[in-house]
Amino acid sequence: TWDIKTEPNKKFGGVVYIQNTSKADATYDVSVQQGFTNSNLVVGYASGNNNKSLPANMRLNSIVKVPQEKVTVKAGQTVYAPINFKTSAKSFDGTIIGAVVVTKQVPKGDMKQAGLTNQFSYVKGIKLSETDKPVTADLVNTRKGRVVTKDSQQVFELGLANNQANYIGDLKVKTTIKHGNQVVMQD
Repeated sequence: TWDIKTEPNKKFGGVVYIQNTSKADATYDVSVQQGFTNSNLVVGYASGNNNKSLPANMRLNSIVKVPQEKVTVKAGQTVYAPINFKTSAKSFDGTIIGAVVVTKQVPKGDMKQAGLTNQFSYVKGIKLSETDKPVTADLVNTRKGRVVTKDSQQVFELGLANNQANYIGDLKVKTTIKHGNQVVMQD
């Protein structure tokens, strides 16, 4: 993980080395993804999970750019992919997490019409901060509560987003479900 302490309006670079140990040439997709907490309460870096409620100066895809999003590496070779950082002129408090994600493309002949296809991704973590000022979490409800099926069980799901750049440890949630004015369940 790159643990970077920076300052406003600063430009700098990094490099991700991509090594192809196979006997065939391979193409890799290189992207930058904001960190998020997935449904298993683990930090994930999947595409499309950028928290749009964060100010632009705290969105990793506004700070970090990948000039070469597709990289072809010959069999047995190693190449590097440059990563460019440019922080906003506006300072931020807290920590921004995310990653440079390198995903090996699956050759078209290897894709299955139905079922599973193996595809490998590699993650280079990014932890970016400017100040040491502590930040308090600001949890907001992202959607209306609903009942869903997970692992063959009915569960109540309520989406929460942390609109501050910080980690939350030992989170406790107090829940009250009402039907009209009558309390149906309290936890």
